[in-house]
Amino acid sequence: MAESGAPGTPPVDEEIRTRIRNFARRLTGDPHGAEDVAQETLARVLVPGTPRDLPYLFAVALNVVRSEARVEARRRRSAEPVEGVADPRPLDPLGRLVAEEERARLWSSLGRLPEKERHALLLRFSEGLTCAEVARTLGTTPNAVSCLLHRGKERMRSLLSARSVMG
Repeated sequence: MAESGAPGTPPVDEEIRTRIRNFARRLTGDPHGAEDVAQETLARVLVPGTPRDLPYLFAVALNVVRSEARVEARRRRSAEPVEGVADPRPLDPLGRLVAEEERARLWSSLGRLPEKERHALLLRFSEGLTCAEVARTLGTTPNAVSCLLHRGKERMRSLLSARSVMG
């Protein structure tokens, strides 16, 4: 299903809106904030002459999230942890508890990564972008993205294994 943008602009595909919203939710952990980010992103790119390819849209969404984070940081000087994204698979109560604990560990570890590594990992593995598309989104080179991904995966491996040993 498509919906109309401003007069004279092509419609926005619902899949694109959903991907932007899901990416924003992974970054913020807030479904309502993610919807706001998606709307703001689409409002910014529906200007005639603005590129509409996916890496550009993710870059705009990332910038909107960063701007909102700066505004929020000015309002409140306390940091809140990123909450996990809901898993649609039904589980028994024990399985659900284990899954929630694993998700919390994953998001906690992901939140401890440097920002560029975290964003590169989310764009590559959650959004399925290629290294070249991630590079374009982050404003860097594909080789730099490969390094960010490698370092990010190594840090995640280290953080997750250290937490497994500790508790």
